[in-house]
Amino acid sequence: MNASVFKILIVDSRVIVRSGLKQILFASGIAKRIDEVNAIADTKSLLRKRAYDVVLIRLGSEHEVEILMHSVSTASSALASAKILLLGRDRDERRAIALLQAGAAGYLSENSAPDQILAAVRSAAGGGKYLSSALADLIAGEGALQPTPRAQAKALSSQESAVLNLLSRGLRATEIAESLRISVKTVNTYKSRITEKTGLRNKAEMIRYAINHELND
Repeated sequence: MNASVFKILIVDSRVIVRSGLKQILFASGIAKRIDEVNAIADTKSLLRKRAYDVVLIRLGSEHEVEILMHSVSTASSALASAKILLLGRDRDERRAIALLQAGAAGYLSENSAPDQILAAVRSAAGGGKYLSSALADLIAGEGALQPTPRAQAKALSSQESAVLNLLSRGLRATEIAESLRISVKTVNTYKSRITEKTGLRNKAEMIRYAINHELND
């Protein structure tokens, strides 16, 4: 199978939006299969039956966002291994930052052009993170996710990079230890070294660093 052809699930309550996205994705040739549901709560049962490369989800009500955040951040959830791409309105950027911290693969505005939608899908499916231009500008303006300049950061070892990547995805020390098959004490040692070498202070900065230094690849 062509590596650029993906299985995609669209989650949006608006039929016209789902239809438009399907048309764009099928016309581009990057979609092998597209399924759709109209609510976030309906995704888990479907994901237990079928595997998807990308789950494109519209940010809805506050309650729906809480469900989504829980689904993304809970390791036992059916959504935990999915590449979740968020679709939102112009005023949703701040909520998107929290979801990116929780593990979502990217965010784009529902006003995005077709080529931006396709770029976001390819990025998410490939394991990267995609930021809309508006969200990137917000982050840059507030300094919330500013990366540490490469020239100012000491080089990380491969294991330190692996730990930082998992930290940027919202994993706890115990989860990282299990994933990398090392002790929690070792994870904490790497965390201290990462802070010392890069100056990163919180998960938001770690996410931005991981994106800019392509630790997700």
